Amino acid sequence: MVLIMSRYNDNSTVYVTQWLFHWKVPFERIDFEEEYSVEIIYENGGGFDFIVYNDQKKIKMSDVKAVWYRRGDLNIKMPNLQFIRDEYVRREVSGHLQGEKAIIEHFFYYLMKEKPHIGTFGERAVNKLMG
Repeated sequence: MVLIMSRYNDNSTVYVTQWLFHWKVPFERIDFEEEYSVEIIYENGGGFDFIVYNDQKKIKMSDVKAVWYRRGDLNIKMPNLQFIRDEYVRREVSGHLQGEKAIIEHFFYYLMKEKPHIGTFGERAVNKLMG
């Protein structure tokens, strides 16, 4: 399966997915405007699988054979912390969770870079003056 990571209104992505559909190439698309949850499943023998999901789709990274990173960021859903009444504690917990979210996102991009790919998260802001 090909994983396409893009934005909802990106016309180039729409054209590519139409061709993939025409040629019966299995693909999944992550639009960065949508929120996703993540799960890491540890397997016997030390392996693991990384799963990205929401109400509409569930993508196992073990099923991904190639990646096209078009643009955007993985939008990981954050928990609602309104149940924490103390504002200071809520900010501290939120800051900690933001840091953990960044670690998970970078791990996700690391896993994607290990697969055959076009474009990467690290190359998304290429300095065109440098080549």
